Amino acid sequence: MKPNNSTSLLTDDRFHLGMPVRRGLTLTEILAATFVLSFGLVAALTVLPFATFQLNRMNVADSSSACGRGAIQQIRMAEWYKPDVLHYNWEGNVPADPYIVDPLGIIDPDTGTVTSSPQTFAGGDLYAFTLADPFTLVDALNLADASRHFRWGDDTVFASDDLSVRPTLVSNDYTTAGLYTWMYMVTPVIDPQPVGFSRSTPGSIATAAPDDVLGYEVAAVVFNRRDTAPNATRRVTLSSTTPPIINATGAYISLQSGNPDELDLSTIKWLLLTSDPSVSPDRPINAQWYRITGYDDIMYDADVSDYVRRVFLVGPDWKGAKDANDVPLGISAILCDGVVNVFQATMPK
Repeated sequence: MKPNNSTSLLTDDRFHLGMPVRRGLTLTEILAATFVLSFGLVAALTVLPFATFQLNRMNVADSSSACGRGAIQQIRMAEWYKPDVLHYNWEGNVPADPYIVDPLGIIDPDTGTVTSSPQTFAGGDLYAFTLADPFTLVDALNLADASRHFRWGDDTVFASDDLSVRPTLVSNDYTTAGLYTWMYMVTPVIDPQPVGFSRSTPGSIATAAPDDVLGYEVAAVVFNRRDTAPNATRRVTLSSTTPPIINATGAYISLQSGNPDELDLSTIKWLLLTSDPSVSPDRPINAQWYRITGYDDIMYDADVSDYVRRVFLVGPDWKGAKDANDVPLGISAILCDGVVNVFQATMPK
Protein backbone atom coordinates (compact mmCIF):
# COMPACT_ATOMS: atom_id res chain seq x y z
CA MET A 1 0.00 0.00 0.00
CA LYS A 2 1.42 3.35 -1.04
CA PRO A 3 1.86 5.76 1.91
CA ASN A 4 0.02 9.11 1.90
CA ASN A 5 2.50 11.96 2.26
CA SER A 6 0.13 14.83 1.39
CA THR A 7 0.77 16.51 4.74
CA SER A 8 4.50 16.45 4.32
CA LEU A 9 6.38 19.71 3.84
CA LEU A 10 7.81 18.14 0.71
CA THR A 11 4.39 18.29 -0.94
CA ASP A 12 3.29 21.60 0.63
CA ASP A 13 2.42 24.20 -2.05
CA ARG A 14 4.22 26.89 -0.11
CA PHE A 15 7.41 24.84 -0.18
CA HIS A 16 7.26 24.34 -3.94
CA LEU A 17 6.48 28.04 -4.47
CA GLY A 18 9.48 29.10 -2.46
CA MET A 19 7.40 30.81 0.32
CA PRO A 20 8.80 30.46 3.85
CA VAL A 21 6.51 29.36 6.66
CA ARG A 22 5.50 32.33 8.97
CA ARG A 23 4.33 31.48 12.45
CA GLY A 24 4.87 34.89 14.28
CA LEU A 25 6.36 38.45 14.22
CA THR A 26 9.99 39.26 14.08
CA LEU A 27 11.70 41.40 16.72
CA THR A 28 12.15 44.20 14.18
CA GLU A 29 8.41 44.30 13.48
CA ILE A 30 7.59 44.37 17.17
CA LEU A 31 9.98 47.27 17.78
CA ALA A 32 8.56 49.21 14.83
CA ALA A 33 4.98 48.71 16.04
CA THR A 34 5.96 49.75 19.58
CA PHE A 35 7.56 52.94 18.23
CA VAL A 36 4.48 53.89 16.22
CA LEU A 37 2.18 53.16 19.18
CA SER A 38 4.41 55.17 21.54
CA PHE A 39 4.43 58.11 19.17
CA GLY A 40 0.62 58.12 19.10
CA LEU A 41 0.37 57.91 22.88
CA VAL A 42 2.84 60.76 23.35
CA ALA A 43 0.87 62.90 20.88
CA ALA A 44 -2.37 62.16 22.75
CA LEU A 45 -0.82 62.97 26.12
CA THR A 46 0.52 66.23 24.70
CA VAL A 47 -2.93 67.35 23.55
CA LEU A 48 -4.70 66.29 26.76
CA PRO A 49 -3.33 69.06 29.04
CA PHE A 50 -4.17 71.69 26.44
CA ALA A 51 -7.70 70.31 26.12
CA THR A 52 -8.07 70.33 29.91
CA PHE A 53 -6.79 73.91 30.05
CA GLN A 54 -9.29 75.03 27.41
CA LEU A 55 -12.11 73.22 29.22
CA ASN A 56 -11.22 74.98 32.48
CA ARG A 57 -11.16 78.33 30.67
CA MET A 58 -14.59 77.61 29.22
CA ASN A 59 -15.97 76.69 32.65
CA VAL A 60 -14.54 79.87 34.23
CA ALA A 61 -15.93 82.03 31.42
CA ASP A 62 -19.35 80.42 31.70
CA SER A 63 -19.53 80.64 35.51
CA SER A 64 -18.17 84.19 35.66
CA SER A 65 -20.66 85.30 33.01
CA ALA A 66 -23.56 83.93 35.04
CA CYS A 67 -22.18 85.56 38.20
CA GLY A 68 -21.66 88.92 36.47
CA ARG A 69 -25.11 89.01 34.92
CA GLY A 70 -26.65 88.15 38.28
CA ALA A 71 -24.60 90.87 39.98
CA ILE A 72 -25.75 93.54 37.52
CA GLN A 73 -29.36 92.48 37.98
CA GLN A 74 -29.05 92.55 41.77
CA ILE A 75 -27.46 96.01 41.70
CA ARG A 76 -30.24 97.27 39.45
CA MET A 77 -33.11 95.77 41.47
CA ALA A 78 -31.75 96.82 44.90
CA GLU A 79 -30.59 100.21 43.57
CA TRP A 80 -27.17 99.61 45.08
CA TYR A 81 -25.66 102.10 42.66
CA LYS A 82 -27.20 105.01 44.58
CA PRO A 83 -24.95 106.70 47.17
CA ASP A 84 -27.56 106.64 49.93
CA VAL A 85 -27.20 102.85 50.37
CA LEU A 86 -23.51 103.17 51.26
CA HIS A 87 -22.22 103.12 54.79
CA TYR A 88 -21.26 106.77 54.66
CA ASN A 89 -22.82 110.16 55.37
CA TRP A 90 -22.75 112.53 52.38
CA GLU A 91 -24.40 115.45 54.16
CA GLY A 92 -26.69 116.30 51.28
CA ASN A 93 -24.20 115.84 48.44
CA VAL A 94 -23.39 112.79 46.34
CA PRO A 95 -20.06 111.51 44.93
CA ALA A 96 -18.83 113.00 41.69
CA ASP A 97 -15.81 110.67 41.48
CA PRO A 98 -16.13 106.96 40.68
CA TYR A 99 -16.21 104.75 43.76
CA ILE A 100 -15.78 101.06 44.55
CA VAL A 101 -18.31 99.05 46.58
CA ASP A 102 -16.37 96.13 48.01
CA PRO A 103 -17.65 94.70 51.32
CA LEU A 104 -15.56 91.51 51.06
CA GLY A 105 -12.43 93.61 50.56
CA ILE A 106 -13.13 96.04 53.39
CA ILE A 107 -14.65 93.94 56.16
CA ASP A 108 -12.12 92.51 58.59
CA PRO A 109 -12.51 88.69 58.39
CA ASP A 110 -11.35 88.28 62.03
CA THR A 111 -13.94 90.59 63.57
CA GLY A 112 -16.57 90.24 60.84
CA THR A 113 -17.13 94.00 60.78
CA VAL A 114 -15.88 96.85 58.63
CA THR A 115 -12.91 98.72 60.07
CA SER A 116 -13.60 102.05 58.40
CA SER A 117 -15.49 103.34 55.41
CA PRO A 118 -14.51 104.68 53.00
CA GLN A 119 -11.01 103.39 52.35
CA THR A 120 -8.63 104.30 49.55
CA PHE A 121 -8.66 101.63 46.85
CA ALA A 122 -5.16 100.17 46.32
CA GLY A 123 -3.70 103.28 47.90
CA GLY A 124 -4.89 105.42 45.00
CA ASP A 125 -7.37 108.25 44.54
CA LEU A 126 -10.47 106.04 44.33
CA TYR A 127 -12.43 105.20 47.44
CA ALA A 128 -13.94 101.85 48.45
CA PHE A 129 -17.14 101.62 50.49
CA THR A 130 -19.30 98.96 52.00
CA LEU A 131 -23.09 98.83 52.03
CA ALA A 132 -25.22 99.86 54.97
CA ASP A 133 -26.94 97.13 56.96
CA PRO A 134 -30.35 96.64 55.28
CA PHE A 135 -32.12 96.51 58.67
CA THR A 136 -30.48 99.30 60.62
CA LEU A 137 -29.45 101.44 57.61
CA VAL A 138 -26.76 102.82 59.92
CA ASP A 139 -24.33 100.01 60.71
CA ALA A 140 -22.17 98.51 58.01
CA LEU A 141 -22.97 95.19 56.40
CA ASN A 142 -21.44 92.31 58.40
CA LEU A 143 -19.29 89.55 56.90
CA ALA A 144 -22.05 86.94 56.82
CA ASP A 145 -24.41 89.21 54.87
CA ALA A 146 -21.56 90.37 52.61
CA SER A 147 -20.71 86.74 51.77
CA ARG A 148 -24.36 85.98 51.12
CA HIS A 149 -24.72 88.82 48.61
CA PHE A 150 -21.25 89.14 47.09
CA ARG A 151 -20.32 85.47 46.81
CA TRP A 152 -21.94 83.61 43.93
CA GLY A 153 -23.86 80.71 45.41
CA ASP A 154 -24.61 78.63 42.32
CA ASP A 155 -21.40 76.61 42.64
CA THR A 156 -21.70 75.90 46.36
CA VAL A 157 -22.43 72.34 47.49
CA PHE A 158 -25.69 71.54 49.26
CA ALA A 159 -26.79 68.11 50.49
CA SER A 160 -29.33 66.39 52.71
CA ASP A 161 -29.59 62.84 54.06
CA ASP A 162 -33.38 63.04 54.19
CA LEU A 163 -35.35 64.06 51.11
CA SER A 164 -37.98 65.65 53.37
CA VAL A 165 -35.41 68.02 54.89
CA ARG A 166 -34.19 71.16 53.19
CA PRO A 167 -30.59 70.72 51.94
CA THR A 168 -27.92 72.64 53.84
CA LEU A 169 -24.53 74.00 52.85
CA VAL A 170 -21.98 71.22 53.05
CA SER A 171 -19.04 73.51 53.78
CA ASN A 172 -18.85 77.22 54.52
CA ASP A 173 -15.09 77.60 54.17
CA TYR A 174 -15.46 78.11 50.40
CA THR A 175 -12.39 76.04 49.65
CA THR A 176 -14.14 73.82 47.12
CA ALA A 177 -17.20 75.91 46.26
CA GLY A 178 -18.40 79.48 46.20
CA LEU A 179 -15.20 80.49 44.45
CA TYR A 180 -16.74 83.36 42.47
CA THR A 181 -17.10 86.69 44.24
CA TRP A 182 -17.69 90.19 43.01
CA MET A 183 -17.46 93.87 43.77
CA TYR A 184 -18.59 96.80 41.64
CA MET A 185 -17.57 100.28 40.58
CA VAL A 186 -20.03 103.15 40.19
CA THR A 187 -19.23 106.10 37.94
CA PRO A 188 -21.64 109.05 38.30
CA VAL A 189 -22.57 110.59 34.96
CA ILE A 190 -22.07 114.33 35.40
CA ASP A 191 -23.40 117.06 33.14
CA PRO A 192 -20.68 117.75 30.52
CA GLN A 193 -20.84 121.42 31.35
CA PRO A 194 -18.80 122.53 34.36
CA VAL A 195 -20.69 121.81 37.56
CA GLY A 196 -20.30 122.99 41.09
CA PHE A 197 -18.68 119.90 42.56
CA SER A 198 -16.06 120.30 45.26
CA ARG A 199 -13.16 118.37 46.70
CA SER A 200 -12.88 119.27 50.38
CA THR A 201 -9.19 118.38 50.66
CA PRO A 202 -6.59 117.25 48.11
CA GLY A 203 -6.95 113.52 47.66
CA SER A 204 -10.50 113.35 49.04
CA ILE A 205 -13.50 112.20 47.03
CA ALA A 206 -15.22 114.93 45.02
CA THR A 207 -18.91 115.57 45.64
CA ALA A 208 -21.66 117.28 43.70
CA ALA A 209 -25.25 118.32 44.14
CA PRO A 210 -27.70 115.48 43.41
CA ASP A 211 -29.26 117.42 40.53
CA ASP A 212 -25.89 117.48 38.73
CA VAL A 213 -25.88 113.68 38.41
CA LEU A 214 -27.68 112.40 35.31
CA GLY A 215 -27.24 108.66 35.92
CA TYR A 216 -24.72 105.99 36.83
CA GLU A 217 -22.41 103.67 34.93
CA VAL A 218 -21.87 100.42 36.85
CA ALA A 219 -19.11 97.84 36.33
CA ALA A 220 -19.53 94.49 38.13
CA VAL A 221 -16.07 92.96 38.64
CA VAL A 222 -16.07 89.15 39.02
CA PHE A 223 -13.25 87.31 40.81
CA ASN A 224 -12.30 83.64 40.85
CA ARG A 225 -10.53 82.46 44.02
CA ARG A 226 -10.01 86.03 45.15
CA ASP A 227 -7.21 86.90 47.52
CA THR A 228 -8.31 89.78 49.75
CA ALA A 229 -4.86 90.35 51.27
CA PRO A 230 -3.72 94.00 51.11
CA ASN A 231 -0.93 93.26 48.61
CA ALA A 232 -3.30 91.40 46.26
CA THR A 233 -4.46 94.73 44.83
CA ARG A 234 -1.62 97.02 43.81
CA ARG A 235 -1.25 100.41 42.15
CA VAL A 236 1.43 100.87 39.47
CA THR A 237 2.39 104.08 37.69
CA LEU A 238 2.85 104.39 33.95
CA SER A 239 6.25 104.94 32.37
CA SER A 240 7.09 108.56 31.65
CA THR A 241 9.25 107.66 28.62
CA THR A 242 6.61 105.64 26.72
CA PRO A 243 3.42 107.65 26.04
CA PRO A 244 0.32 105.46 26.41
CA ILE A 245 -2.09 104.93 23.53
CA ILE A 246 -5.63 104.21 24.69
CA ASN A 247 -8.50 104.29 22.23
CA ALA A 248 -11.32 102.09 21.06
CA THR A 249 -9.28 100.56 18.22
CA GLY A 250 -6.40 99.39 20.42
CA ALA A 251 -4.32 100.36 23.39
CA TYR A 252 -1.01 99.78 25.06
CA ILE A 253 0.61 101.18 28.15
CA SER A 254 4.00 100.77 29.78
CA LEU A 255 4.01 100.00 33.50
CA GLN A 256 6.91 101.18 35.62
CA SER A 257 8.10 100.11 39.07
CA GLY A 258 11.26 99.82 41.10
CA ASN A 259 10.16 96.32 42.15
CA PRO A 260 9.83 93.84 39.25
CA ASP A 261 7.45 91.67 41.31
CA GLU A 262 4.86 94.46 41.11
CA LEU A 263 4.83 93.98 37.32
CA ASP A 264 3.90 90.29 37.58
CA LEU A 265 0.78 89.75 35.45
CA SER A 266 0.49 85.97 35.74
CA THR A 267 -2.82 86.25 37.63
CA ILE A 268 -4.00 89.52 36.08
CA LYS A 269 -6.52 89.45 33.22
CA TRP A 270 -8.08 92.90 33.69
CA LEU A 271 -6.78 96.20 35.02
CA LEU A 272 -8.32 99.48 36.08
CA LEU A 273 -6.86 102.73 34.75
CA THR A 274 -7.49 105.83 36.86
CA SER A 275 -6.64 109.48 36.29
CA ASP A 276 -4.81 111.79 38.66
CA PRO A 277 -7.25 114.46 39.95
CA SER A 278 -4.42 116.99 40.15
CA VAL A 279 -4.00 116.85 36.34
CA SER A 280 -7.58 117.93 35.76
CA PRO A 281 -8.77 119.45 39.05
CA ASP A 282 -11.94 120.92 37.58
CA ARG A 283 -13.32 117.51 36.58
CA PRO A 284 -14.00 114.24 38.44
CA ILE A 285 -11.58 111.32 38.33
CA ASN A 286 -11.80 109.08 35.27
CA ALA A 287 -11.68 105.32 35.90
CA GLN A 288 -12.14 102.62 33.24
CA TRP A 289 -11.63 98.84 33.09
CA TYR A 290 -9.56 97.21 30.32
CA ARG A 291 -8.91 93.58 29.41
CA ILE A 292 -5.28 92.50 28.94
CA THR A 293 -4.60 90.82 25.60
CA GLY A 294 -0.82 90.47 25.89
CA TYR A 295 2.36 91.86 27.39
CA ASP A 296 6.11 91.96 26.88
CA ASP A 297 8.83 90.72 29.21
CA ILE A 298 9.91 92.80 32.19
CA MET A 299 12.90 94.95 31.19
CA TYR A 300 15.16 97.33 33.05
CA ASP A 301 15.03 100.84 31.55
CA ALA A 302 18.17 102.82 32.30
CA ASP A 303 16.48 106.06 31.21
CA VAL A 304 14.08 105.93 34.15
CA SER A 305 16.21 103.68 36.39
CA ASP A 306 13.22 101.38 36.86
CA TYR A 307 11.73 98.16 35.58
CA VAL A 308 9.13 98.54 32.82
CA ARG A 309 6.68 96.26 31.05
CA ARG A 310 4.55 97.05 28.03
CA VAL A 311 0.96 95.80 28.26
CA PHE A 312 -1.57 95.53 25.43
CA LEU A 313 -5.21 96.25 26.26
CA VAL A 314 -8.66 96.26 24.74
CA GLY A 315 -11.44 98.52 25.97
CA PRO A 316 -13.13 101.90 25.57
CA ASP A 317 -11.56 105.14 24.46
CA TRP A 318 -9.92 107.03 27.30
CA LYS A 319 -12.18 109.79 28.64
CA GLY A 320 -9.65 111.45 30.91
CA ALA A 321 -7.35 114.38 30.33
CA LYS A 322 -5.10 114.40 27.23
CA ASP A 323 -2.41 116.72 25.96
CA ALA A 324 -2.30 118.55 22.62
CA ASN A 325 -1.03 115.36 20.91
CA ASP A 326 -3.97 113.32 22.24
CA VAL A 327 -1.73 111.50 24.74
CA PRO A 328 -3.49 110.57 28.03
CA LEU A 329 -2.15 112.36 31.10
CA GLY A 330 -1.69 111.36 34.73
CA ILE A 331 -2.73 107.69 34.63
CA SER A 332 -2.17 104.93 37.17
CA ALA A 333 -2.95 101.22 36.76
CA ILE A 334 -4.65 99.25 39.52
CA LEU A 335 -3.98 95.51 39.27
CA CYS A 336 -6.42 93.14 41.00
CA ASP A 337 -5.49 89.48 41.33
CA GLY A 338 -8.18 87.04 40.28
CA VAL A 339 -10.43 89.24 38.11
CA VAL A 340 -11.90 87.02 35.38
CA ASN A 341 -14.64 89.22 33.93
CA VAL A 342 -16.11 92.72 34.04
CA PHE A 343 -19.74 93.50 33.14
CA GLN A 344 -20.90 97.07 32.57
CA ALA A 345 -24.34 98.64 32.46
CA THR A 346 -25.95 102.07 32.69
CA MET A 347 -28.38 102.68 35.54
CA PRO A 348 -30.99 105.47 35.76
CA LYS A 349 -30.75 108.25 38.28
